[in-house]
Parts: sequence; structure tokens; C-alpha cells
Amino acid sequence: MLKKARYSFVVGMTATVIVFVPVSTSLAEVTSIEESTELFVLEVGSEGSKVLDLKEALNLLGYETGTSDEFNEDTEEQVILYQEDNALSPDGKVDDVLFYMILEDAKNAVDEQNESIEEEIVEVEEVVKEVVEEVEEIIEENEEQSQMTTSSVQADSNALKRGDYDKRVIDLKIHLAIMGFEVSSNPTDFYGSVTEQMVEEFQKAYNLKTYGNC
Repeated sequence: MLKKARYSFVVGMTATVIVFVPVSTSLAEVTSIEESTELFVLEVGSEGSKVLDLKEALNLLGYETGTSDEFNEDTEEQVILYQEDNALSPDGKVDDVLFYMILEDAKNAVDEQNESIEEEIVEVEEVVKEVVEEVEEIIEENEEQSQMTTSSVQADSNALKRGDYDKRVIDLKIHLAIMGFEVSSNPTDFYGSVTEQMVEEFQKAYNLKTYGNC
């Protein structure tokens, strides 16, 4: 039942005793506090560290009170708003019970914000992990493609083509003749136009890419 707050972190705000007071309970129903707890009331004109802690807590909860250690009329107005939002008697004064109640609310607000930040960090880490995995996959695919391109270039550079003189041409002509694509009855190591033509016919017959090289 808190006013919608704009949270921020509190540095140096401390409390030695924390009293849990249900929102539905009025201050009049709180009849006792531990004997070690200091009894006090903060109101217009009060000054000091407790006022500073109070205002820091109220600021955390969205009740803008400034940053001085003086309890002024603006502070009183924000205290009344807090009391109204939490079904408390709106007298603008802060006794020890209400003081620690406000500090506890502020602590819970910070804890909720920290929890939310941790969840966001986890989500960001998951997104970063996914992005890294995708980048690694892209790099791996590029490397594979590069290897395939290199292999293709190497294969093309070793291919026999028109105008070549190579001992492999003789074996090529013999095998072509066996397959029914005879180039010459006396094959030489020269890859000429007739050899190129027979290779193309062989490629067409077997539904291969036709370019005459082998």
C-alpha cells in the first residue's frame, strides 16, 4: 500500500532497531517497544541525523523532502502523504515507531530494486550468450565456406583443359574410349579440341556441368 515510488540507492542510512508494523494497524494500537529503543518524535523544527535518515527514506519511497537535516513544513507535508497512503493518522509527526516503519519500507524498496536489477542482469547475460553463439556459428560457417572455396580453386587449378600437355591426358583418352567417347586410336598427351569435345559429350551424357575441362 505504498505510494508509487521512484527508487534510488541510499548510502549511509542506518537503523539500529526495526519494528514491523502492519499497514492495517494504527499507531495507537502499538503499546510497547523494546526498552532499549529510544523514544522520540520528529516534527517541524527537529534537526539532526534522524531527520536526515527519515528524509532519505521518504525520498526513496517517492516522497520528495530534500536532503537537509531539517524537519520543515515540506517534510511535514510529505509525512502526512505517507501516513494517508498507509492508513495512518495524518498528523505530520514521526515518532520512533513510524520512523522505523518508514526505514523498513525504504529498505524493502531497495531490496525489490536490487532483485529487479539482478533479474535484468540475468536476462542480459542470456541475450549476450545467444548473440555470442550466433556469432560463433556465423564464423564457423564462413570458415567452412572459405575452405570449400579454397578446395574448389585448387581443384580447378589441377583440371585438364584444352591446350594442356600432360601424361594424364593419355589416361583420360583411354578411359573416354572405353566409355564410348573415343578421341583417337593413338592417344597422345595433348589436350586438343577433339578431346575437349569428347569430354563435353561425356559430361552431357551423365548430366554433369558442361565446360570441357576435366
